[in-house]
Amino acid sequence: MIDQLVPVLHRRDAVGEHTLKLRELLRDRGVNSEIYVEIDDPETSKETLPLSLLPQSLDIDLVVYQMSTGSKISALLQERDDNLVVNYHNVTPAEYFAPWDNALALHQVIARHECGLLSSRASLAVAVSEFNRVELEELGYERTVVIPPSSAVGRSASADQSARLTRRYPGGDLKATRWLSVGRLAPNKAIEDTMTALLAFRIRHDPDATLTVIGKPAVASYTRALKEYSVTLGLSDAVSFEGSVSASKLDEAYRLSEVFVSTSEHEGFCLPLVEAMANDLPIVGCKNAAIPEVLGDAGTLVDGNDPVVIADAVARILRDDALWRRHVDAGEKRLADLDLESAGARLVDLLIQTAQVERARH
Repeated sequence: MIDQLVPVLHRRDAVGEHTLKLRELLRDRGVNSEIYVEIDDPETSKETLPLSLLPQSLDIDLVVYQMSTGSKISALLQERDDNLVVNYHNVTPAEYFAPWDNALALHQVIARHECGLLSSRASLAVAVSEFNRVELEELGYERTVVIPPSSAVGRSASADQSARLTRRYPGGDLKATRWLSVGRLAPNKAIEDTMTALLAFRIRHDPDATLTVIGKPAVASYTRALKEYSVTLGLSDAVSFEGSVSASKLDEAYRLSEVFVSTSEHEGFCLPLVEAMANDLPIVGCKNAAIPEVLGDAGTLVDGNDPVVIADAVARILRDDALWRRHVDAGEKRLADLDLESAGARLVDLLIQTAQVERARH
C-alpha cells in the first residue's frame, strides 16, 4: 500500500492534479493507494479520506507527502514511523507575501521550516525541478531526485500553426495583439510587471494590445492592488482578470492568444509554460528561478523586468515569421525533452522500488 497525504486536494491545481494522476497510475500497477487530506474540498471529497482515518504505519508500505505548504501533516509524520517520501512542489519565500499579508508570510516561514524538519525522516525527496532539488539539499535531505509533475500536459487539439499565422499581420503591422498570463494571482508572479510591459508595448508597437490574466486570487490585497494598478496605468479596458476558469475556457484562452508572457520572480516548475508550448504559443519570460530550466531555448528569456525590454522582445517574435516559427518548433522539441508523459510512470517505479527497499530493511 502506497498512500498519499496532501493538505487539501483541489481540481485545476498543479499539486492536486499531480496527486490524482499518481494515485491512478499506482492503482493501474496493482498498488492499493488512497489520498488523505487535512482539509476537505467539497469538489473532491469523493476522491479523498480524512487524515484521521490514516492507517497505522505497519499497514502502509510507503507514505508520500505532497508538500507545498504548511500543514499539521508535518507534525503527524514526525510522530509516526512511516516509510516516507516527500514530493516537494515548492514553497514560495515569505518575503513575497510580507507586504501584502503578514499571516500568510508567517505561514510560508512555517512551511519551509516544516519541510526541513522532515529531512531526517524521509528516505527520499522528489523535487519537480532541479531548482527545487537544490533547495531540498540545503534543507538537509540526503537522497533527492528530480521528476516533473505527473499531470502531463498533452498537445492541444486546437493548436494550429497555420491558423495562428493567418491571425498575424504582414509587414510587421501589429494590431490588437493578445497577451496571456496564467497562474495564481500571487505576489511572486509579479503580474504588475506584465501589465507595465503591456503599457510599453501599447506605446511603442500596438496601442490596441490586450492582456488576459487567468488564475485564482491567492492574496486579496494583492489582487485588489493589481486591479487598481491597471486603472492607474490606463489599462482598465485592456487587462481582463478572469480568475479561475474551466479547462475548456483555459484551452480557448491559449488558442486565441498570440503570446504568453511570464514576469514571475519565483517558480518551482511553472506548468503554464508547458501549456503554452503545447498550444504553439511563443513565450517571453524573465530569467528567474526554475523558468530557464523548464523553458530551455523554447522562448525568449530576459534579464530583469524592464518593461521596454519585455515589450520589444514580444514585438520581435510577432513581427518575424521565421523567429516565431523557431519558437514554436523549439517548444515542441522542449516538450519532448521534458518527457512529461513518462514522468508519472517514472515516479511510480521509484516509489515501488523505495517501498520494497524500506520493507526489506525492516
